[in-house]
Amino acid sequence: MTDQNKKVWAWSVYDWANSAFSTTVMAGFFPIFFEKYWSNPDDVIQSTYQLGW
Repeated sequence: MTDQNKKVWAWSVYDWANSAFSTTVMAGFFPIFFEKYWSNPDDVIQSTYQLGW
């Protein structure tokens, strides 16, 4: 493996892991966090507003 191929491989693995982490946080943990800590079941408009703030 050449030096250039090692750099490309390292970047590819880094990008793959970073993308998986971001996807997991945004799709898995954020909705749970939002529901438990930010949303008020009585005021849906206010909780939606906080998403855009």
